[in-house]
Amino acid sequence: MNFYTNHLRFNDYLVIHNGEHDPCVSQLTDDTLINRSECHEVLLLIREIMQRMELDSEYSFHKIERMIRDITPPAIRQRKEIMMWVMANFYTVP
Repeated sequence: MNFYTNHLRFNDYLVIHNGEHDPCVSQLTDDTLINRSECHEVLLLIREIMQRMELDSEYSFHKIERMIRDITPPAIRQRKEIMMWVMANFYTVP
């Protein structure tokens, strides 16, 4: 299933970039510090985590979104670190 910004559960995201194809978003590296309040950065991160974990349900999409926004420790800011933390803790977080 393809997920888009309208699937995001939280409605207080900022729209800083011009969409997911904006070079500022589409060319993010593993070392990039993620802005957890920017909808396109969060959306692309969720998609990549879902692809790597072979998930496709809306429930998983929303769980990952919640993990990124509310559960991942604030000190974890790099894209790769957030991704690794979510994947390592996905099955232990209710």
